[in-house]
This record gives sequence, C-alpha cells and structure tokens, in this order.
Amino acid sequence: LPTGEVLVLGGKNNTNQFDDTLSVFRAEIWNPRTDKWTLLANQTKHRNYHSTAILLHDGRVLSGGGGLCGRCSDVEEMNQPNSQIFSPPYLFDRAGNLASRPIIAHAPQEIQVFRNFVVRISGTQAKRVVRFSLVKQSVITHSISTDQRQVGLKHRRAVPFLLEDGSYAY
Repeated sequence: LPTGEVLVLGGKNNTNQFDDTLSVFRAEIWNPRTDKWTLLANQTKHRNYHSTAILLHDGRVLSGGGGLCGRCSDVEEMNQPNSQIFSPPYLFDRAGNLASRPIIAHAPQEIQVFRNFVVRISGTQAKRVVRFSLVKQSVITHSISTDQRQVGLKHRRAVPFLLEDGSYAY
C-alpha cells in the first residue's frame, strides 16, 4: 500500500489444491514498522488459486478471480470470474466517512533518476502530507506478485502559496 503497509487478501488454511474449504475471507494489514497485524473486513468471495489483488490509482485495491483451474469448472462455486473493491482504512476519517484527500495540483510527466522534481499538492489536507512514494503497478500470476514495489521518496516541504480558490498549495 502507499503507506508502506502490506495488505493480505484471500488464501486458505489448508494445502489441498483446487479446494475452497477453509478459505480465508478476512483482510489483514501488516505494518512493517510495528510488526503488527490488523484484522479488517471480510471479503465476500473465495480468493484462492488464480486470484489477484491490484492497487488502484486512487488507493483502493481491486481483488478478483479465484478458481478457474483444471477441474474447478466442474464445481461452479469454485470459479470466481468476478471482482470486488477493497477500501483500506487510510481512505476514511475517524467517524468512518470518506476522508478529504490532498490533490496533486502539479507533477511532472517524467522524472530522471537522481534528480529533484517538484510535486505541488493542494486541498484541505495538503498540509498533512508527510510522505511521498512511487508505487509500481503489479504483475500477478497464481496469486503471487513478484514485481510490485513501493519506493519511499525523501522530500522537503516548500513554502505554501495561496490558490485562487482560497486553499493553499505546497
């Protein structure tokens, strides 16, 4: 996740191939800074063999697939040609409502390795931004992403300036 935490979705509590018994529905987040796990809401579908979870550009996670294996076609409920959207806790305020989010007012189309670049953020939450990261889109097969990564960026806050709408950009 863009927070540096790891979201775990799906799986099962047995090693039987092509078997959805003992599926894990509860989502979990692991925080590498605290080495603690947080239990979250349940998914509604089995997400085992041939499933996927992909971080979307807005911070939500697309969770889909499952089943679709050799003999799975004989048992319809094992096939999951569907998806659902998971919204991590960082998208909500303390009252459980969708949180106000910073707006990227300007960012370069391309950046160069070892070169500084400017990202301008605005909105009511702009002053609360404490970290930036680059997140590579995932490539997933057989429930495993071997290519997704998150790279934290060092940053410094510039002096805020007033925008036409009365909000500040940093």
